[in-house]
Amino acid sequence: MEDASGMDLDWFWRGWFYTNDHVDIAMNDVRTYRLSTSDPTVEAPLRRERQEATRPDPVTVLENRAAGLETYTDKHPDAKDFYDKTDEFEVNNKDLNDYTTFQEGLKEPDKSVLERALRENPYIYFIDFENKGGLVSPLPLKFTFDDGATKEIMIPVDIWRVNNQKVTKLFVETKKIVSVELDPKRQTADAVRANNSFPQRNEPSRLEMFRATPNVERNQMADALTELKAKQPASSPAAPITPAPQ
Repeated sequence: MEDASGMDLDWFWRGWFYTNDHVDIAMNDVRTYRLSTSDPTVEAPLRRERQEATRPDPVTVLENRAAGLETYTDKHPDAKDFYDKTDEFEVNNKDLNDYTTFQEGLKEPDKSVLERALRENPYIYFIDFENKGGLVSPLPLKFTFDDGATKEIMIPVDIWRVNNQKVTKLFVETKKIVSVELDPKRQTADAVRANNSFPQRNEPSRLEMFRATPNVERNQMADALTELKAKQPASSPAAPITPAPQ
């Protein structure tokens, strides 16, 4: 196979012949990006929304506010300095000048490429995979978008050729992805499926609350010939004991 392909395939065969590794690919993270316009009038409101969503006020500030406590600057407005009076997300002249300089510095074909990218405004995803089992495997993926549509992709096994421990794959899509599933059709021998979904799914299992029996392979033919035991009648309750006369 190496002679026919002209490629070194040791990275693939090593796990099959020289180890007892198994297939266990984990999908560690899915990161979403959108293209920045670099226009401060557009980006500043987005930065404000992101900070409000990811950096809430400290608990002490919320508790003091709920208790009606005032800060020193609330009681003494004349003590406020420049940073108290200035909104960090307010667009200033320097921001506008930097954007003008950025536009003037764009040359072809970069200018046309950026204009097209901003016009199409795609979703950019980076998916991190980790080979926990040690044996390399293809990566069948299923994307589910926010409109309910699905898309299946097969990433060949040679994605592990350079690094057989961790890899990151880039995807560019026109729609928003709400979930990603690895190997949804059980095409690989992945041993652990708890790490095959993003967002991670809580897959319940059966908890047996009794003494474990030996793990013996089931004999379906013998089990099919087993006769059903007759149901035993319920036993009558025990008669109460009459107390001895005093």
